Amino acid sequence: MRWHDDSQLGLLPQESVIRIGEFVRHTSFIRRVVGRLAPIDSDYFWSRQVCQELPNFLKGDYDAIMSSGPPHSVHLIGQRISKKYRLPWVADFRDHFTLNPEYRPSSALHRKSDQRFERSILDASKAIICNTRINRREMIRRFGLHYHTKLHTIHNGFDRNDLAEAGTGLKADDQFSPSDCNLVYLGGLRGGRIDDSFFSVLESIGDMKFSRFNRILVHVFGDAGKRTELCTTLVKRGAVKLHQAVPANRMRAVLEQADGCVAWQSNKPQYRGTVPGKLYDYLAMEKPIFFLGQSNGEADRILRSFNLGRTAVPGNVNAGKEQLFQFVESLGIEHYRFLQQERYPVERFSRQFQAGQLAAVLDSILVD
Repeated sequence: MRWHDDSQLGLLPQESVIRIGEFVRHTSFIRRVVGRLAPIDSDYFWSRQVCQELPNFLKGDYDAIMSSGPPHSVHLIGQRISKKYRLPWVADFRDHFTLNPEYRPSSALHRKSDQRFERSILDASKAIICNTRINRREMIRRFGLHYHTKLHTIHNGFDRNDLAEAGTGLKADDQFSPSDCNLVYLGGLRGGRIDDSFFSVLESIGDMKFSRFNRILVHVFGDAGKRTELCTTLVKRGAVKLHQAVPANRMRAVLEQADGCVAWQSNKPQYRGTVPGKLYDYLAMEKPIFFLGQSNGEADRILRSFNLGRTAVPGNVNAGKEQLFQFVESLGIEHYRFLQQERYPVERFSRQFQAGQLAAVLDSILVD
């Protein structure tokens, strides 16, 4: 089930937007097959249409062009417009392309073609932005050290003003008991071992006694249609409570009620450079975080380096149990960094800080 948050539309700035006709995305079986067999991704034909029609709409002088994906077919647009108008080009990767753990090419030929296209992006662009430091290093390792001066890191981050303005006057569900340790998880459940890696840790806590709380209660806000049997068992025991997904204009109200937040991801090595988007929402609200994921991965390094929460590796239930117990015990006692006066570690993931990073990248290519 795909859920759309229409409340986000009101947060869009009033920038100049060029509408190029209406690209009709056909959903017939044949069209889906054609999209699957297309090079780069299923938006390839849309990107070609933009390349053909955009020159008819561009008026005035432009200093540079920036493309941001996924879908990574947008970089085809950036590449062609850059070449046609001789504009310096910045290619922004909000996620890996061929190095993405979810990358599933239709054939070996598609893989080779996509890798060749990705290398052409690195060759033709003036700068490439990666969304994590580990992703940047992985691109250097795959494509060559000589690209390192082109590659920059700007995390996905958060805009605290969005949450601050949207949540005004709203109340969260009345199911947050002050005697419990209320931990919030934002997002749908994926099912299988990924979710159960956390729920197994939660189950192992059992009847352990806490100094400040009666028990742990995990609030899941999102689609729970793929919940596992273990999750269902924990719901019946009262350790997990399922809620509907919350739009952006209720997110602040929900997170304000939380004592802390939780997130988890696959322990596969390919996910080392991945940071779940929900972590940035948690940081925006300055909530301590318990994270189950890659040891020494990007999310793990952020939380441990800046003392913003506790982490554990999926699969090691005993270690996860100890870390989760200590996390709950430390809430309100151990002051995580963003609960102190020093707020720089969190602010470096804010849009304001990242705007400065992007400005520095743009300055560097315009000077060249």
